[in-house]
Amino acid sequence: MYGPVSILFSRADTRMVVLRNGVEIGRAKVLFKEPEKPVGTQVLVATQPIGAAAHWISVGIVGHMDATDTVPDPFFARRIVMSHEFQQLLLPLLVPGTTMVVTDASILEHTTGKQLALLTSHPVSEDIDQ
Repeated sequence: MYGPVSILFSRADTRMVVLRNGVEIGRAKVLFKEPEKPVGTQVLVATQPIGAAAHWISVGIVGHMDATDTVPDPFFARRIVMSHEFQQLLLPLLVPGTTMVVTDASILEHTTGKQLALLTSHPVSEDIDQ
């Protein structure tokens, strides 16, 4: 299977979910060092892979910082601990364009709301004309 890979981390759930083309291809339990310390909501995009590490661009999401105005921390990944086996499966997927999202919020199915399409490749024609 080919296509863009997205990795979603939840501090609340201590989980990570890996998606390819929007389809879940893996999930794992993770530990956050300093679990009481918020990470806010952040998006990181891989710019180039180098061996077992990737270079990432960190982008804060306006309006999604927690109540203490957590500043995006490009080093938050140092606080996340995952199994060595899962990490070995994940590393080959880290290519330029891989997106990583980290949030303090819960991401498990029973705690999230309705599905919502943010972008579509099939716009409604009356929306285009206006």
